[in-house]
Parts: sequence; structure tokens; C-alpha cells
Amino acid sequence: MKIPLLTRKPAGNVLMVALFVMAAMGIILASYLTMIRGQQLNTSRSEAWNRSLAIAENGIEEGLAHLNLNGSVSNVLGTQGWTAAGNKYTLHRDFSEGYFEASITVGLTNAVISSIGYVPAPGALTSAAGAMMAAAGNTATKYITRTIEVTCERITPFSKAIAAKDSIDLNGKNVVVDSYDSYNSGSSTNDGSGVAWGQYNAAKRRDNGDIAVIAGFKDDISISKAEVRGHAATGPGGSVDLSGKGVIGDNAWCDSNSSKGAKPGWTSSDANFTLPSVTLPFPFNSGVNPLGKTTIGGETYDYVFDTGDYAVGNLKGNVLIRGKARIIVSGKIDFDDDPKKAEGIELDDTARVEIYADCKDVTMTGKKHSKKTTSNILGINPGGNTTNLTLYGTDKCTKIELKSLDIFAGIIYAPNAAITLKTGSAKYYHANFHGAVSGKSVKLEKNASFHYDENIANCGPSTYVIASWTEK
Repeated sequence: MKIPLLTRKPAGNVLMVALFVMAAMGIILASYLTMIRGQQLNTSRSEAWNRSLAIAENGIEEGLAHLNLNGSVSNVLGTQGWTAAGNKYTLHRDFSEGYFEASITVGLTNAVISSIGYVPAPGALTSAAGAMMAAAGNTATKYITRTIEVTCERITPFSKAIAAKDSIDLNGKNVVVDSYDSYNSGSSTNDGSGVAWGQYNAAKRRDNGDIAVIAGFKDDISISKAEVRGHAATGPGGSVDLSGKGVIGDNAWCDSNSSKGAKPGWTSSDANFTLPSVTLPFPFNSGVNPLGKTTIGGETYDYVFDTGDYAVGNLKGNVLIRGKARIIVSGKIDFDDDPKKAEGIELDDTARVEIYADCKDVTMTGKKHSKKTTSNILGINPGGNTTNLTLYGTDKCTKIELKSLDIFAGIIYAPNAAITLKTGSAKYYHANFHGAVSGKSVKLEKNASFHYDENIANCGPSTYVIASWTEK
């Protein structure tokens, strides 16, 4: 007996459901894979974006190093792979993961460094494949780029009127800081003696008497009753303590009786410079001795320095500089401030001296100059070019005092010394400092006037520091 088997064909709707489910799973899987690829691409692009910035930074670093190594003479910037085009210099440098194109544009007081970092975009052709495509008329490798542009300020050891590592004290009454340019007739006055430089004239004074402290502590700069015709800056985190009738700003601001305090924008906490230690220019034992007791023009001098390199234990008494001299002092610099003893330093009109205080204490005082029209005042290089007298202090030098004088014309650079311009009563000493000063700390006592000679900013080696940074 045969039992019949019942068979059914699959319903069409079941098949359709299965197809739809499979299609949906395929779409989901494709979407997932697309999402994963998108995430991977975004991650790769982000990594390339960051790498291009790092490569651009390499261009900035190389440009700044090249500028500081060769920037003091602009025509040597077109070396070491840098190509010159006018005042612009360019460099291309390849890396395993990209390259940068950097440029340096040099101005009178600053420079601009621009650097573009290039990194192949994710999925871009390799250089070999890109070259083949380019030969076939197609676009070669595509790059992700980042651009950095920085403005660099040119700094010299004497770019500020007063510079200090730790503090500047201008709390004395009647203290004034301003500026002039001894080689600009519009801001100085020539006495008609035939010299190339001019003298400070209050009627022509300028407002570039900038003061700055590197440290970033509270009240790095303290000003009470003093007048600063220039900017005041401290290191990051520092502050300017301005009280009483103290004023900081340009000439118009300081001349206005109602403008007390600091003019907006004339104080900051972004001081960016260094005060490196002083290196002796020659070994002490290679220096010679100066002339001893010598009478010249009816005046007796304890020491006479002509052109040459000298080494002495102590520097004191009545000193005459007749040539271009460099003097290392290992013991003490100590001039008696009794005007009857006529101690101090006198420079002939064509003389130039660099004194290196490789000792702890320095005391300098003014003396009468019988040969000069300014013989009625006590001074050090009065009427002379401020660049003709430079006092350097090595790290051994911790104290410098200028006292009992009417005029000091010169430069003081002693980064480890506490420097004080002592004055006393204005009836006896006017204490006018013409030049520039840099020390660990600087203090101007009452009745002291500080006139920064802007021409000094051109002296000494220059350093470029970054003043602004822009990323694109």
C-alpha cells in the first residue's frame, strides 16, 4: 500500500524576506566598513595635519638659528643652502615624511620667518607613482600643509635704557628716564667742536627710554614719583609697582599733568632677552702695565693708558686714557669722591676704553676736567661719545656704585652686579647718566636723570627673539 506524500512549494513571500534581510545586512556591513574607513581616513588626516605642523616648526627653528648665526651681516644669510632674493632668503628641505619651504625677510629692526610644512595626504600617490601620473598629464601627490609665520625682534645687549635680571628701583624723587640719539641732530645738539656726535638736549628728548626686567616676580619694577618716558616690561608673571606721582608713557602722556600712572599699552609682562656673562677679551697675564706717575699739560696722572691691552690689580687715583685701551682689573676699582683729590677717569677726545671689572667692588666718581669747557662739573667722559667708555663686570663683580658726579657718559654691563647711581642733594650733584646700563639690579636714587643714547642699540652682537607667532 502506497501512502501519498504531500509536498508544498516555498511561499514567495518567505524568499523575499530572506532577500531583504540579506540586503539589509549587506548595507549595514557596507556602512560599517565605510564608517571604519572614514574614521581611519580622518585619523590619518589628523596625524598628517599634526606632522605638517611639526615639519613647519622645523623650518622656523632652522630659520631662527640661521638668522642668529649669520644675521648680523645680512649678505651672509644667502649661505648654507639659503637662496637670496633681495632682502628675502628661502630654503627647501626634504624629510622622509614630507618637506618644508622656509623664508626669512629681513627689516631694519626685525625679521619675519615663514615656514610651510608639507605632508602627503592620506591615500595620496607615492612620489614615484606621482611622477608617472604627472608625466601622463595627471595631478601628482597631494599634500596637507600648515604655515607658521613669526616676527622676530632684533635685540642687542644695549637695546634698553635700563635692563636687569632681578629688579629696577626708581623710587627716588625727581628721577627721570628718557632718550636721545647722539647721531641724530633732531634729537641731540652738537656743541660745534667738530665731533660727529651730539649731546642730550631736554628740548629734543624722546620717549624710547625703555626699562625691562627678565624675572617674573611681583613688583620687579618699582616706581614712585619717577617719570619714565618709555616702556616698562617684566618677565611673565612679573608686575610694575607704580605709585605716588609715578608715570610711564610717551612724551605727550608724561607732559600732561592729568596723565599720571601708566599709559595703556606701555607696560607688559613679556620681556624676552638674556644678559649673558662677560668673557675676558684676553688672558690677564698677557696684559701690560700702564705708565705710572706722569705729568701732562701741568697735571699729574697716576696712570696713563695708551692704545693696547692692560692688566692691573687696582684702578684708582687720577687716570688718563689717551688711546684705544682695554683694561682688566683683578683687585678693586675705587676712586675717592673727595673733589680736592681730583680722582677719576679722564678721556682724550679720540680715546676709547673698555674696562673689565674682574673683581667684586667698583666705585666710580667724577673729576674735574681742566682741558674741557665742562671743567666746572664732576664727570666721567663728559661731552664724550657714550660708546667710547664701557664698563664690563664679570660674574665676580657684584657691586657697582657711581657717586659724586654730575655726568657719566658711557655704558655699564655687569649682569651679576647691583648697580646704584647715588646722588644726594641736587644742589651739589646733578647725576645725569648718558648711555645705557644692564645689571642684576639697578637703582636710581633721588635727583638722578637717565638719558638713554639710542645710538648704543647698534653696539654689540645682535640676537633675534620671537615677538609674535601665527599658525595657519
